[in-house]
Amino acid sequence: MINKVRPLINDGGYLVAVNNALFVSGADYMRTLEDLCADGYLSIAELIPVPLDSTGYPRTVVRTLPIDPTPFNHSTKIAVLRVRRKTGS
Repeated sequence: MINKVRPLINDGGYLVAVNNALFVSGADYMRTLEDLCADGYLSIAELIPVPLDSTGYPRTVVRTLPIDPTPFNHSTKIAVLRVRRKTGS
């Protein structure tokens, strides 16, 4: 999906990529993003944590997530990607 919308974003623009898959680890998602960035036209600008009032405060969490979301703090994994476009000659 990211490669479908990437041409719509201006050079220097940003694409927010959200993965809500409960059973996709943060490490697996990061590998996917890093693979997308390998050509140099995308780069990971920022990881956005899900706010504690949505994920649960330490005293309110009743169970752990089924898959480790690290480096994200929740199974809703949010990354901001910076877009670089090819320049025409």
